[in-house]
Amino acid sequence: MVDTLYPDSDGQPMAENTVQYDWIVYLVTNLKHLFAEQTAFVAGDLLWYPVQVERPPAPCQAPDAMVVLGRPAGDRAASPQEDRGSYKQWLEDNIPPQVVFEILSPSNTHREMAAKQLFYIIRTQFVVRTSVREWVDEIYSCSCKVADIASHQSKPAG
Repeated sequence: MVDTLYPDSDGQPMAENTVQYDWIVYLVTNLKHLFAEQTAFVAGDLLWYPVQVERPPAPCQAPDAMVVLGRPAGDRAASPQEDRGSYKQWLEDNIPPQVVFEILSPSNTHREMAAKQLFYIIRTQFVVRTSVREWVDEIYSCSCKVADIASHQSKPAG
């Protein structure tokens, strides 16, 4: 059965070119490795629906990469009968992604990125970098900060 209210695809390709694709794979792979010992869901190019609606269109975005601390990794959502073909926030203890990444491609317009930024900024932390050097520096910096935050969150209070 096709879910017409919350489709699992936006019909857009994952990447526009091989450089963008390589960065998405590199980023998602390394984020999964970074959070392998944490309760964290890491995904790439997965539609995220932040709110449940009664009729279309449901607001959504498919970040190139996202990290959701506090949600288990894998293909299953809160219900074992439902594949995680998209991230439906209300089925995930209403936990939004804490960090999303968008990798700029040559065809991205200022208007498109502004719309994405508006969607993300009111829901999570938004990171945009335009050069490889900035990405490497930011990934390393974010990885250290997010790993530190995750280790503090996983420790019992007291």
